Amino acid sequence: MGKRNAHQVSIKTVFGILVACIFAAEVLVMLLLTQLPPLGMLHAAFLDAALLILLIVPALYFFVIRPTQRYIKQHQAIEDELRIAAIAFETQEGIIITDADSVILRVNKGFTQTTGYTSEEVIGKKPDILKSGLHDETFYAAMWDHIRDHDTWQGEVLDKRKNGEIFPKHLTITAVRNANHDVTHYVGMHADISDVRKVKGDLLRAGLHDPLTGLPNRLLFSERLNYALKQDSPNHILAVVMIDLDHFKPINDTHGHDIGDKVLIEVANQLKMVTRDSDVIARLGGDEFVILLNEISSIEACEQTLERLRLALATPHTIDGLKLNLSASIGATLFPEDHADADGLLRHADEAMYIAKHGGKNRYVLYDASAAALRTNLQQRITEIRYALESNELTLYYQPQVDMKLGEIIGMEALIRWQSPRHGQVMPIDFMPLVENSELAAPIGCFVIKTAIKQLSLWRQLGFNWRICINVSPRHLEHADFIDTLELALMDYPDVPPEMIELEIVESSALEDIDRAIDVMLEVRKLGVKFALDDFGTGHASLTYLRRLPVHTLKIDRSFVQDMLEDPSDLIMIEGITSLANTFDHVVLAEGVENLNLGALLIQIGCHQAQGYAIARAMPALEVESWANSWRSDLSWQQAARRDWRREDLPLLYAAMSHRIWVNNMQALLDGRSSAIPQLDERLCRFGLWQYGLGFKRYGKLPEFAEIMPLHIEVHKKGRNIIKFLTEHHVEGAKLEMQKLFALRDQLISKMEALADRVTTD
Repeated sequence: MGKRNAHQVSIKTVFGILVACIFAAEVLVMLLLTQLPPLGMLHAAFLDAALLILLIVPALYFFVIRPTQRYIKQHQAIEDELRIAAIAFETQEGIIITDADSVILRVNKGFTQTTGYTSEEVIGKKPDILKSGLHDETFYAAMWDHIRDHDTWQGEVLDKRKNGEIFPKHLTITAVRNANHDVTHYVGMHADISDVRKVKGDLLRAGLHDPLTGLPNRLLFSERLNYALKQDSPNHILAVVMIDLDHFKPINDTHGHDIGDKVLIEVANQLKMVTRDSDVIARLGGDEFVILLNEISSIEACEQTLERLRLALATPHTIDGLKLNLSASIGATLFPEDHADADGLLRHADEAMYIAKHGGKNRYVLYDASAAALRTNLQQRITEIRYALESNELTLYYQPQVDMKLGEIIGMEALIRWQSPRHGQVMPIDFMPLVENSELAAPIGCFVIKTAIKQLSLWRQLGFNWRICINVSPRHLEHADFIDTLELALMDYPDVPPEMIELEIVESSALEDIDRAIDVMLEVRKLGVKFALDDFGTGHASLTYLRRLPVHTLKIDRSFVQDMLEDPSDLIMIEGITSLANTFDHVVLAEGVENLNLGALLIQIGCHQAQGYAIARAMPALEVESWANSWRSDLSWQQAARRDWRREDLPLLYAAMSHRIWVNNMQALLDGRSSAIPQLDERLCRFGLWQYGLGFKRYGKLPEFAEIMPLHIEVHKKGRNIIKFLTEHHVEGAKLEMQKLFALRDQLISKMEALADRVTTD
């Protein structure tokens, strides 16, 4: 019942009591007047008034005045409560009142400010207009179950403002019940906690993210990995990928930590670009990163991603105008093929990365059951090598370098050997890759430098005036004490001229951090020591790098030298490198000269310095003196040295090589070693193109050239006969024709030699 009805009831009650009192007083007066002696009118009136007052005043006090006072006080209290409630209703917290069916009856200003809705827009609607869609029905069902059981619920909810923005709020819902315990209303109060969540989020982020790159740290990555491992889905393949940057320390040491930090940030950005949003990238510290690849479809897909990562990190980085070359050693393991837990997967990925690092860097390795054993074996090998250094089991062999044209010994290359009591003689290919990627690179490098310079001093005392060439690993070159070590070694042997020492660096390694390499090389050159660029042609040198690198000698890789008898392109390439080196005032030395023919060809194209088995194998220092006293240049080299080739005549030499290769290919076809049929048209083979083109134009009037043409025509006739016999399965006939072809080849080559003598001696 409302306040108005209650007020009307109270007035009627007071009026009734007053009437009853007056009636009772009148009845009492009438009774007294009938019992008492007759009174005068004045006395009767006085008595009547006295009795009336006597009855009415107490009645008025107890039934009118006191209830009225009590009613006024209660009314004032209600008004105070209403005023306080009105003030409280307009608090900054949002308040919403609904009926028992959750239809909104009233909202306050805090609600409109928080949600963006006006009261007119929400009254008559239900609160589900605020739902963000980020809570499922289970969440809301549990909330209403709690309200029905306890008449209240409180917790954090993500709701949506009118503008669509999702925000977090702390919500309290209270059920209002009547005397019959029936719910009549629901009151909801909420506080926007976006700022609080942001502060908490920043604190949480600081504890779970790397402050430099913003990537998750080890703790958060472990949480994500554990969560991923708990997901039960078919064909659920995960990959844990461990990444360690190669040659990052020299960048920090050379350019400072600010540049190093920028490199790490750049690496983090590149990792994000290569991976998907569903993958997790974390920085473990230093230059180590780890990636969780989610939902991998196959091993092949994982390998493709690993290769993309490798290529992305091997791309040169430009930081503050500095061009920095990086690469990465990458190890990965796949779940569920690898059944380990989260810690085990991280450990296995690290073991695979370790193998990649010590297997040459700039590569990836997938973990398998043997990886742990392999890592243990690698660590044991490094321990053995360290013991070998300490126990004087390491020694140097020396391979001669000669000037083939002059017939002179010009130097010795120092090559390390391990004389192991357990393994016998261990070649450098079997242990130096481990050394170059470990902390042993510097101490073993120091041993090689000191031993080689000491040996050069001993040879000079015997009258041998040649240089010593020493291989230097990139890690040793980058070492902070490298220049000091070299300087001290020179001081120990003052009789050794610094210019007689040549340090060999591998092309691809030298260019991984070109600026760092140049800085160190320039400091070394100040001491008088020279540099050689080893394995030239196999790396990624450009003309710009070649011009900038302060090297004295270019060593052509043996792969080009050994193949040039089978491919004229390699011969042309070597001649091009030689010409290029002369342009930059460099010396060229060919590695891998395994036979005399190779040496003779190299002499004719202008590459005079060489080393290889055709000269001598590497030997102990004690054997060098005897070999040096007995070595003489081969007669074929002396004859080749007498020719003075002009560059425009070199195609004649290439044509002769092409003819030899054409005959060899025909023999390979006959032997079944090849199925490719050589060009049978004498005008279209490489020799024919030269003969009917540049050769005829340049030498067509010379009698030596005229004698070549019919021989070449006859050569191709024999070639067609061989193919005809093979087609008819007449092998013996083909073999007889092959013998005739060899005879024709020798005649043609002899005529080519005569032509070469004519054009190179005029």
